[in-house]
Amino acid sequence: MHCLPALTAASLMGRNLLIRILLALRQALLECLSSVAQAMGDGFMDYAEPVFGRCLSLIEQNIAAAGGDDLAEAPDKEFIVVALDLLSSLAEGLEGAIESLVAPSNMFQLLCVEPTCHATTAAA
Repeated sequence: MHCLPALTAASLMGRNLLIRILLALRQALLECLSSVAQAMGDGFMDYAEPVFGRCLSLIEQNIAAAGGDDLAEAPDKEFIVVALDLLSSLAEGLEGAIESLVAPSNMFQLLCVEPTCHATTAAA
């Protein structure tokens, strides 16, 4: 009877570790894509739209996870900065072609969130 709570706690610890590993891998993938996008330049155009959209989605989800509630967890600024770095690499690699992605997006609304995210907007 007393083993059940211990097993539950151990499985929760394992689950949290797995989540942290997956988040670290996701950050590493974004960093890798930044280098690829920048190096390929306009050759990355076929992949630019889904990558651009995914970056914005990840930023939006991370900010929304904080929810504006004073008790909510703060957005993961490091993860947001990695996504912003990928957007920056896209812009650098695609040069003027990035305008077709930025114009119809909600990027500026996402980046102009709250003064408390000053470090995030400064990275942009």
